Amino acid sequence: EGRLHFRRISARLAEYDTVIFVAALSEYDQYFDEDSTMNKLVESMESFGRLCNGPDINNMLGRGRIAGEPGNIILLLNKSDLFRAKVQRTAISSVPFFEDYAHDDRPENDYDAGLEYFKAKFLGMVEPPESREVHVHVVCATDSLDFRRHLNAIGDILVERSIIDFLVF
Repeated sequence: EGRLHFRRISARLAEYDTVIFVAALSEYDQYFDEDSTMNKLVESMESFGRLCNGPDINNMLGRGRIAGEPGNIILLLNKSDLFRAKVQRTAISSVPFFEDYAHDDRPENDYDAGLEYFKAKFLGMVEPPESREVHVHVVCATDSLDFRRHLNAIGDILVERSIIDFLVF
C-alpha cells in the first residue's frame, strides 16, 4: 500500500516546489506486520531515495521556480523523543539492516551518534549527493514548542526561496 501511495504522490510533484518527507526515527527496529522482513525505517529510506532520485522530482519546477533548479526537499526525522529512549535499550547495530553502525567505532546506545548515523543514511540515498540540497530537521511532533520552532525554520526556508525566485524574475 505504501508504494502505491508513493506513486500517487510522485505523479503530482510537478504541481509543487517543496516536498516535506517525514520519517519516524524510532522505527529503526520495527517491521511491517504484512511483511516481517521489511524494516520500517529502511522502507522510509528507500521511499526517500525514490523521491529524491526519481524523474518526477526533476520536474518540480512549478510556480515560479527557476528553470533547472531543484525544488526544496525537507526531511523531518520525527519521534526524536522515542528514539532517544529506545536507543538506550536497543543498540542500533543489533538490528540486521544497521550492523554497519558499529563498523566506524560509534558508541552504542548514544542518541547523538545514532542521529548522525541515520541522517547520513538518509542523505546517502540522494544520488549524486551534491545534486540537491536537503534540509534536515529532527523533531518531536508531540512537543509543540519544538515543533513550532522547526516549522518556523521551514517557513524561513520557503520564504527565502520565494524571495530569491522573485528577485531573479
